[in-house]
Amino acid sequence: MLLFACGRSDDGPQQLEPATFTGIGTLPGYRDSGVSALSANGGVAVGEAYNAAGGGKAALRWQAASGVSAIGFLPGGTTSTATAVSASGDRILVSGNVNIDGIQGSAMSVWSLAEGFLAVDPLASSTLCSASGLSGDGTVVVGVCLVYGNTAFRWTRGVGTAALRQFGTGSNMQSAAVAISRDGGTVVGVGHPVLTGAVAWAADGSAKVLGKLPDDSRGFAAAVSDDGQVIVGTSFDAGNVPHAFRWTESAGMTSLGEGNGVTSSHARTVSGNGAMVGGCGSTAAGDVAVLWDAGHGMRTLTDMLSSDHGTVVAGWTLSCISAMSTDGRVLAGYGINPQGRMEGWIVRLPAP
Repeated sequence: MLLFACGRSDDGPQQLEPATFTGIGTLPGYRDSGVSALSANGGVAVGEAYNAAGGGKAALRWQAASGVSAIGFLPGGTTSTATAVSASGDRILVSGNVNIDGIQGSAMSVWSLAEGFLAVDPLASSTLCSASGLSGDGTVVVGVCLVYGNTAFRWTRGVGTAALRQFGTGSNMQSAAVAISRDGGTVVGVGHPVLTGAVAWAADGSAKVLGKLPDDSRGFAAAVSDDGQVIVGTSFDAGNVPHAFRWTESAGMTSLGEGNGVTSSHARTVSGNGAMVGGCGSTAAGDVAVLWDAGHGMRTLTDMLSSDHGTVVAGWTLSCISAMSTDGRVLAGYGINPQGRMEGWIVRLPAP
């Protein structure tokens, strides 16, 4: 339930335009849910349903008109999760387990209503992979495979799978791709988290080391703007406290800072133009969803909804923003619902 309040100015009462909040629910037979990604306009959300007590996971899709629905499992599989979605919402990246002729393993696919599951080939000699990023047109997938240590990969429909550069020394070399820009030109993730930190790969496979914040111990990139020009992620200080960062070519890596009661933060998602950053943070009261923009700095989502829109989400604890629409007006994540269960949610902000 939402409670709306009105703000006041020196000239008299001022009506704040409220935001809308929707819990997505979960799939039949499952206890909890979460949202991993949104389509460009925020009309399609994807994620997973799961059971808290060791049960499996099931990939799900949510739409405002029809609610939550199951995507299904890969061949012979019993667990799956949806980690990314194309800009139009019609193609969804799914990872999960498989059982083919009695041989168990992991697999990755791009799912659509028209084609079902389209297999994403793993790197050669790898039986354990996970996929996490999908280009806007749904034709490029990135993730990580276990091949002589973790190895980032890029799969292109009709072309196949290629390894991306590893970082580190000797047998300790590694890399992992986490996300890809909507235009497909920039892949972001991590090399060796301590020796290298955050990394960005271009479409031709060349890599740029972004590193970590000064004097920090490790870092990784988690999301990238539509054109690849803004990259966000997390850097950990010597005490292992996470701090969200934002990177551009001109400014380099800068901390998004804390404040307004937020004592640590992870960046998880960024708007299409790179101006808004969403993620997870900590306060004295516990985990919170956080939102950053240049005008306001770091705030909890709860505080932003209250101050900017007079909107209070009654009974919920909003734990993390994990996705946002291209224009930043639709936010998605997960939290604890009034029944004490983890549930995915959607916040739609009014037009400016």
